[in-house]
Amino acid sequence: MTLSDKLKKCTQTRGQGHQAFLAQRCEIARALKAGYPAKTVWSLLHEKGTMPVQYRTFMEYVNRYLKDSGQSQSQPAKISSLPPLNKAKSVTKSSQPPLAKRFQFDAKGKTKEELI
Repeated sequence: MTLSDKLKKCTQTRGQGHQAFLAQRCEIARALKAGYPAKTVWSLLHEKGTMPVQYRTFMEYVNRYLKDSGQSQSQPAKISSLPPLNKAKSVTKSSQPPLAKRFQFDAKGKTKEELI
């Protein structure tokens, strides 16, 4: 067996860790919901060989696929409890002082000495 054949067997292809995480996403979510630390879940899966990514990458996947989905389900309830957007804008406009005027420079009709 040549060196290139050994390397093909040893090295993983790009995206295998991502696929492995997505395949076990439900199980990982259940374990995290049950209160197990993410480090423990990752180490168990990594030792079994079913999670071929580093812990840092595992945490990126957890934050992207598991924590965001929990927040998006709770957001509609928060939004519905807020007052209508149009009323809030009209109240804030009347209570705020007017903004300062922006500086505008007009060089028309000025001499070179005045500009310097």
